[in-house]
Amino acid sequence: MIDIINKSKNIINQKIFSRPYYLKKMNEMVNNKNILIISWQRRVWKSYIIIDYLKSNNIDLKEVFYLNKELDSLNQIKTNIELEKLFNEYDKENEVKYIIIDEIQDIEIWENFIRSKFSEKKYNIIITWSNSKLLSSELSTYLTWRYINLDVFPLTYFEFLNIKKLQNSKENFLYYLEFWWLPEIVLETNDDLKRNYIKNLKDSIILKDIVNRYKIKDYSFFEKILWFVSQNIWNITSLRKVEDYLKKDKIKVSLSTISNYIKYLENTYLINNCEKYDIAWKKVLEYNSKYYFNDLWIRNSIYYNFNFDIWKLLENYVFNILLSKWYKIYIWNKKWLEIDFIAQKSNDKKYFQVIYLISSEEVYNREFWNLKQIWDNFEKIVLSMDDVEFRDDSWIKHFKIWELEDVL
Repeated sequence: MIDIINKSKNIINQKIFSRPYYLKKMNEMVNNKNILIISWQRRVWKSYIIIDYLKSNNIDLKEVFYLNKELDSLNQIKTNIELEKLFNEYDKENEVKYIIIDEIQDIEIWENFIRSKFSEKKYNIIITWSNSKLLSSELSTYLTWRYINLDVFPLTYFEFLNIKKLQNSKENFLYYLEFWWLPEIVLETNDDLKRNYIKNLKDSIILKDIVNRYKIKDYSFFEKILWFVSQNIWNITSLRKVEDYLKKDKIKVSLSTISNYIKYLENTYLINNCEKYDIAWKKVLEYNSKYYFNDLWIRNSIYYNFNFDIWKLLENYVFNILLSKWYKIYIWNKKWLEIDFIAQKSNDKKYFQVIYLISSEEVYNREFWNLKQIWDNFEKIVLSMDDVEFRDDSWIKHFKIWELEDVL
């Protein structure tokens, strides 16, 4: 049985690319005897972040009970009883300080084992899971709030530059927008192979995490909703708008069904909801949201045309960077005024306008004027793809969008 642990540990010797932001977060979260949940969509290197933590901290692997269920090819550990037996066998010869289990959802009644070890207050516990069988919203039921969560996002633009050893430039940023969110293909040079890999992974996520989990019978109908969302990532979307779109194809479906299907996309991290915010009343307005893709490579595999998409992709990029930096993000939209993003974190608040190019004085006045209508002392920023930075006599800042990560 111990061979299962040794096999899992072999992955720790693999060469990996470090992600310093997540390593910093891991260092802050792990050594407090809490249960750390590492989550997000498939193939974002959740396991590699754990490996990076172990290596960077020079942790003795004898102190680590590491089980990767993806590598348990014979599926020997099926229940919490078998897991407990394996742990006790390993712990007899090693003083375990870290319990790390990848894809824990494949073990029946796994929560009993984790709760038991947590109650002993002796171990640092780290687990990951797949959305095909377990959702983040269900964790509180299993662990009754005994955990902290670390969401792992796809590669940021600066991470892409670091791994590829490239300089920050507009050209490299545009290339990144098309392909480079997924760590698995970061060193692939053949564009056709990249597209093929992305398509297959998208189909796998949709089929396993959504269609099978929720027992969706009408796959073509579900695809139409996915298509609609992909084309409207910069528009405020209501259930009525989706309903009207489906009616054009003579498809009749209830608003509750549409709402459920969009929620399935959210539950599996395919898209994220950005709600509308009323600044005057300081409350969220329900059913008035924008939806952004967690990974643009999935969105672009559904449809991609630079001329029609660039401003949509830029908004999606800014939203994802803000989300990955732990901001809570809202939109503000009225007939006469629109603010693309209001980003809040603790006592910090930032306002963002995102535009492709400031191509005329009219565009300049519109984007800067919107932010000038907000009379508070928080930072207000315009982001665009212009090669030069614009400044006026107000407190509004302008930055090149490919420098956003430096701004934050």
